[in-house]
Amino acid sequence: RDLDELPWISDAEALEQITMVLLLVNLSRPGQVAALSVLIGHMDTQELAPPILCLPIASDDCEIEEAEQQALTEALLELGADDVLEGQPAGLGLILAAKAAVERSIHRVERVTAQANESASAVAYLAKLKAALRTTLWEYLPQELSSPLPPVDHSIALSNGVHIAGWTLGRRLSSGSIFGAVYEVHPPPGVPGSTQAMKVIPKSVVTSFNELNRVKRMLRVLEVLRSENWRHPGIVMMRSLFHTTTHLFIRMDLGAPETLYHRLGLRDRGADRSILTSPLLSSIVRQVADCIAHLHLGPKICHRDIKPENFTVAQPDAHSIM
Repeated sequence: RDLDELPWISDAEALEQITMVLLLVNLSRPGQVAALSVLIGHMDTQELAPPILCLPIASDDCEIEEAEQQALTEALLELGADDVLEGQPAGLGLILAAKAAVERSIHRVERVTAQANESASAVAYLAKLKAALRTTLWEYLPQELSSPLPPVDHSIALSNGVHIAGWTLGRRLSSGSIFGAVYEVHPPPGVPGSTQAMKVIPKSVVTSFNELNRVKRMLRVLEVLRSENWRHPGIVMMRSLFHTTTHLFIRMDLGAPETLYHRLGLRDRGADRSILTSPLLSSIVRQVADCIAHLHLGPKICHRDIKPENFTVAQPDAHSIM
């Protein structure tokens, strides 16, 4: 029969009144399996569909091997039937078999529902633990340990993924691990000033006390290096720090557009403007040594990541680096 001849399978109120649907399928007629697939699939789209039971039957003139019957039974279950009544029960036996199948279906639903509720409770509990961890790491510990981290400012947030406290994030300059990526950042409209850099640290990546300590040490170093005593023209200076509920934003001087690593790569590829003359090399070495000596001998800061990627060259032919 066509589906439009069975209006109850699309009627939510009618389905709610039905406690069970028993479908008979002749295993010797594969076409019936295809018809059942359409029928079961349509019923499964209804939220309150009753349990669907299949009763396989076979013609007297057609014997089906046990393995083939097992395969057809599995096919019915894969199509969406809740249970298959095997052994061709009839009369009272059919009623009892159907009742037992419905009870099994109800128990399965209750078991799945309980597991889903348990999973939902576990997810909610995990969310509470994460919230408690964030509060401990970013609010309680900084206060107790005299951290340079300012309190969370709930009045500012990353807007539309590109705006923070009026500043607009531009292209990404570098990627970091725990210390975050660095972006160009443009000043608010009408505010004088040039393009600077913004280091963006998602608080979600800081998940332990040791990682928080690393962030704290970095901020203390930046605070020291922007003081009157320890500023250096060859070292970028932190200008401001924003602490939101989700991120740390560190605004700082924008170095030159090209790193020493990039310049050396151009030289190795034989680019026209990449010739490093002896005077230029000598100037670079002196400036690098001067920056490192300033850190080590002045504020007693040990730079543990000295590499060409961390030095920028102002212009292709300039003798100044940062």
